[in-house]
Amino acid sequence: MGNHTRVTVFILADLTDDPELKVVLFTSLLLTYLLSITGNLTIITLALMDVHLKTPMYFFLLNYSWLEISYTTTCIPKLLSTMAAGDKTISCDGFVTQVFFASLLGTSEFYELAAMSYDRYVAICKPLHYTTITNRKILTQSFLLHSPAGDDGFVSALVTLLVTIVMVIISYAFIALTIFKIPSTSQRKKAFSTCSSHVIVISLSYGSCIFMYVKPSVKQRISISKGIAVLNTSVGPLLNPFIYTLRNQQVKRAFVNMTHSVVSFSNK
Repeated sequence: MGNHTRVTVFILADLTDDPELKVVLFTSLLLTYLLSITGNLTIITLALMDVHLKTPMYFFLLNYSWLEISYTTTCIPKLLSTMAAGDKTISCDGFVTQVFFASLLGTSEFYELAAMSYDRYVAICKPLHYTTITNRKILTQSFLLHSPAGDDGFVSALVTLLVTIVMVIISYAFIALTIFKIPSTSQRKKAFSTCSSHVIVISLSYGSCIFMYVKPSVKQRISISKGIAVLNTSVGPLLNPFIYTLRNQQVKRAFVNMTHSVVSFSNK
């Protein structure tokens, strides 16, 4: 019988070998992580508590914010602890668990983005049937049905990327055709504004994944993969709450109302 070596740990690659840059990266990652958690928790709280946000659009946004929190928490705390302690090893079981949940949550986010695209399609192209088509029971069943748990990692990632991007493109093709048929310029701008935040988030999510699979050299591929990983797990979850709220008057009003309620309660 031959000798077999059982792999028990993996060694994680450093983002940089520069000690001073490591401190800057650690501080930046910690701040972005805390801000992303705070921002997404704020969206979840507003969607749950404000009666004006009890719509399918904010149901999807609530789920997406929860996925963002879970996804960034799967990756960033371990990275921060590794950078702080200097221990670059991770157990085999820990590595497999982290990869599983990162793949599961990342895949779920793409399906959620596709569902949000369909929601915008129904709202703009079939407004009279919007309430019927997007009732909460159907939304919940669809969300569970498309959960990718248990799929093979690579096949799931490939199918997810292709299927969801086709769904997004089809939805926005119909949306664009409908908007261009609107005679009023102000109404067209209003319709476009309801989709702009979602389009930005889609561009960031799909753009980073597609860019990572462009065929650079092996050395460049490693550097690019590190950058894309940081973008997806840290910067993306931080930007999304701001993208969705800065252009959304309903969320702004809900935030102001919640702030006033908290201040009034604390003054009692």
